[in-house]
Amino acid sequence: MISIDDSNEDPKTSEAANELMNVYDSCRELNADFSAGRRMSSICSDDDEYKSSLPPHPENWPQRPLLLRPTPGAGMKIRGVRYSSSKTYLASYEEGQSLPINNGLETKGRCLVIDFESDLFIGTALLRLKNARRLDCDRNDGDGSNKDPKSTYYFHMKKRTFQTVIRGRFKRRVPMSECVTGQMFTRPAGVLPPRLIVKAAVLLMSHLAPQLQSRLEGECPRFLSPLCSTAQTAYIIKKKNQTTDADEDL
Repeated sequence: MISIDDSNEDPKTSEAANELMNVYDSCRELNADFSAGRRMSSICSDDDEYKSSLPPHPENWPQRPLLLRPTPGAGMKIRGVRYSSSKTYLASYEEGQSLPINNGLETKGRCLVIDFESDLFIGTALLRLKNARRLDCDRNDGDGSNKDPKSTYYFHMKKRTFQTVIRGRFKRRVPMSECVTGQMFTRPAGVLPPRLIVKAAVLLMSHLAPQLQSRLEGECPRFLSPLCSTAQTAYIIKKKNQTTDADEDL
């Protein structure tokens, strides 16, 4: 059973969660008021389809104010959630359920990882976010956190606040120059500032990140960067007789 531990919750986290619910409710009200005057992109041309892709209300998010889930309609298949030291998937995870976020306090081998597959890639993902609410996925695992956090806490003495690790392989040859990461939106941005201001904002972003592909106008606003340029570390391992299984331990 997946449950959440609120015993040591940061007051700021609770405050952010409450603010998030207010923002969510406001956005739903605005969408109801103005959806008739907004045009959706060809990717999501049906209003019912758009509404069905919305996340559940924040009060139902296990790690509120955080929610991690596959992009609806992207063809991503979640094979299962497991501990990094195990090859057995947790029976408590169900299709469509929010995915786990670690907070760096997990004991060795008890980080939750996500095995996933798409048309182009198969692999495993691990996400750590500082101060994220802890998930208890095994009642037989004690309290699931480190007894000596200062010595083994992942974020101890680090300025970073999050870590993402992706390990796996492409199912067919893909040039790395075509691999990008970032955000793509399925609806136009709505009412934008004057074109001159938008152009200046895009120009500023291009100076700060020369390889960033930014587009605020059009049917599908996007902010994309080359995948290799955003990774702090990248390893390439060539293996013989490699299979599609992504069941090695992180």
